[in-house]
Amino acid sequence: MNDALAPEQFQRTVKNELARESNKPLHKDVVAFIKWLRASCKEYLRWETKSNQRKQSETKPARKKPDSVVPKQTQAAGNQATRRDRTCLKCGSENHRVKGCPRAVAGEAEALLREWREKKSDRTSPRPAAATATPVYHVTALQLKEVPLERGSECMARLENVLDLDSVLLDSGADVNVASRGLVDLLRELGVALRQDTVTPRKLETFDGSVFKVSRRVQFDTIQLRTTAGPLLLRNTPAWVFEQEQEKQVLVLSRLVMERLGNSVNAILAKACDTQREWDLQDLGPPHSG
Repeated sequence: MNDALAPEQFQRTVKNELARESNKPLHKDVVAFIKWLRASCKEYLRWETKSNQRKQSETKPARKKPDSVVPKQTQAAGNQATRRDRTCLKCGSENHRVKGCPRAVAGEAEALLREWREKKSDRTSPRPAAATATPVYHVTALQLKEVPLERGSECMARLENVLDLDSVLLDSGADVNVASRGLVDLLRELGVALRQDTVTPRKLETFDGSVFKVSRRVQFDTIQLRTTAGPLLLRNTPAWVFEQEQEKQVLVLSRLVMERLGNSVNAILAKACDTQREWDLQDLGPPHSG
């Protein structure tokens, strides 16, 4: 039976295994021999197949990648561009640069070099990102017409130690701080040079739906808010300039300022809950007619 086994390598493996002392009982037990032979065949096929595949992959010659060949036209174009960059920016000569050009007048070489650098920078600089929508900031208390203010929503303040305002608005519905152009102009007349910068236009939307564009932002060095506990000093307070209001001196401090000072919705509600669990608000409604 052993002589009928194939391939020859498997036949030699079986003979070597049967020659072992532990496998000699298989010579007398045909059923046990068949089971053992079947298991040996499976093991041989499992490992020998992988071994043959590995040998074939090792002996198979690797394909060589063709060397990249730069077309002569591309090389010529590159050389031509290099020669063009090295020519004189004034007369186009390859024998000298623009700083040594006899035709260039005083200051012309520097101007040509600066123009060349700007053009080169434009070619290499990335394209600008797509324009995004102009952000809209909401300011509920800012308005051009006279409207009564809520009680407790304003306070007195002293700006830059030179100007007293009777009503600085604390607007919990405002996203940003806003100062009227009239206020900024008056401070400038008083000798105060506010730090300011011009940025991408933003939009201010009031509670009645009016929308105004702002593009100038100033920064107040000091704002002293008057309180019953004494003056409260705010430093480096930024504010957008409301250009449409040129007569009045208006300053609106936003919700972010109020939250920074500790005025949060949760704190108000928690304090009210500690005072009493139930509130009757009927007296806050409009007066009954008749």
